[in-house]
Amino acid sequence: MWALFMIRNVKKQRPVNLDLQTIRFPITAIASILHRVSGVITFVAVGILLWLLGTSLSSPEGFEQASAIMGSFFVKFIMWGILTALAYHVVVGIRT
Repeated sequence: MWALFMIRNVKKQRPVNLDLQTIRFPITAIASILHRVSGVITFVAVGILLWLLGTSLSSPEGFEQASAIMGSFFVKFIMWGILTALAYHVVVGIRT
């Protein structure tokens, strides 16, 4: 009975909004999307950081190489971004 009512009364032609700039996401949707992005960033960063740790523990020359890599301002900025993504991921993960 309900299905018959819905078939008769639901509009056949619904408007389609293809302009993505007019769509307003709720704050929870934005937080969810950013949580997923920060998780991907953290996942990729763990592999890179484990490689760097392995290099630094392999030999004294490897440690010097890892120290030289970490001494760059650009790499320090990337590390700050990774730590920020990890902190955001943890805080938003605790919320949910």
